[in-house]
Amino acid sequence: MEWRDLYVVSSGINYPTALEATLKFKEAAIYHAEGVQLGELRHDPMVLLWRGYPLLFIKPVEESVEELYRRVVEEALSRRAYIVHGNKWSYWLWRSC
Repeated sequence: MEWRDLYVVSSGINYPTALEATLKFKEAAIYHAEGVQLGELRHDPMVLLWRGYPLLFIKPVEESVEELYRRVVEEALSRRAYIVHGNKWSYWLWRSC
């Protein structure tokens, strides 16, 4: 599967990391990438997802957004997005296509 677009999603203190990752995808891989706040993904960008659309989630460290994080990931999975999730200890891939 070849992608040309990517959303990098995070919140809180990790949001600047998502923006930096976006720049790296643009510079190194020449992809169209956008950094998106976790809460914002539930609105406009979520309607643009289609089967196999890649999302890179950087898990926020703040416990206050844990429930929002879980809901957003579940909604993206229900739209059959291609999800890579990571935190400082590990990463894993959900492919719901």
